[in-house]
Amino acid sequence: MINNKTKNRQPLTVPQAASGLKVKQLYVLNWVKAGVLRNISNKPSEILIDPESYRSFGQGMSSELREAMGKTLMEGIEIVREDAQKEVNEGFRRGINHHIKVIKEVVKFLQELHTKYEKQYDLFTEVSGKVAALICYARAIQLLNSTIIDIENEDLNGAKNTFRAINDAVILTEYFSLADNDPKELPRIKSWFKKEAVLMNKDIRGYIAIKTAIPGLIDAETFGQEMRQLHDFSSKFVHHVYKDIMDTYQGYSIGGFLGDHSKRLGFDYSTVSNLRKLVPVVRWLESITSSAVLGFIISFGFLPLLKEEVKKLYAYKEYFRMQEEAFNSHKPG
Repeated sequence: MINNKTKNRQPLTVPQAASGLKVKQLYVLNWVKAGVLRNISNKPSEILIDPESYRSFGQGMSSELREAMGKTLMEGIEIVREDAQKEVNEGFRRGINHHIKVIKEVVKFLQELHTKYEKQYDLFTEVSGKVAALICYARAIQLLNSTIIDIENEDLNGAKNTFRAINDAVILTEYFSLADNDPKELPRIKSWFKKEAVLMNKDIRGYIAIKTAIPGLIDAETFGQEMRQLHDFSSKFVHHVYKDIMDTYQGYSIGGFLGDHSKRLGFDYSTVSNLRKLVPVVRWLESITSSAVLGFIISFGFLPLLKEEVKKLYAYKEYFRMQEEAFNSHKPG
């Protein structure tokens, strides 16, 4: 494989040969010294490469030449990689910011509702499912805000590690609200207030599934499985799954005809260097924010919400449903 411009009967200089073979000049000099490319100059300080030896070497595409071409390509990638990554990141950043803007708007509305209505209850002395739900939902909002900040700061790891905590807070909120008038659940609710008892997700999601089941529409077993799947998915980030950790390792490689070459750049220890990896995290945040909206609807039916507030909650829920449909429609078949 040689450049057509070099297909002539004239001797070639080192820069011309390097350009034609798509390698660095150092490789050409080494091949001249090894006699692979024949120097036909009579001057000791000058190198003129015999066009026949050049053409024979180039057309032969030996493993030595292909390896040199691969290494030269890798070095070229390194030169342009940083600027190219900045340009690509800027495109992803614009898309991410659009989605985050909507998520921030939703969380802000949830926070405004919570702030408005929690003041109608005695959070310090009353022991009830309703009060526990209001307290627990505050934690969900806190974590949603923290996750938004992490994504805006391009902190991939910080954002992912809050997903399970948000999910648990929403599930716990739903449980407390649904169990408020259930005498069998009162001891568990009291233990949460008085003994700092930890209520595990696995112990309460079955109760939620049964309470929210609608015959012919929402099956308790199916709903319980969906909650379990969401819990398991969000748990992998806090259980230090190998694939998730290694996904933070950066590098690039080429392989095949020009040989196998790779460049290891290392782990992203703080901010993410490739914003493409933030895109699925934003998708997951949309999903969990949608769950938080649904959790508010399920849990706080006892609040005297205005019609406009209820309408806005359902509008946000519909927005996230449409986002999910649009995302799934673009998935590979």
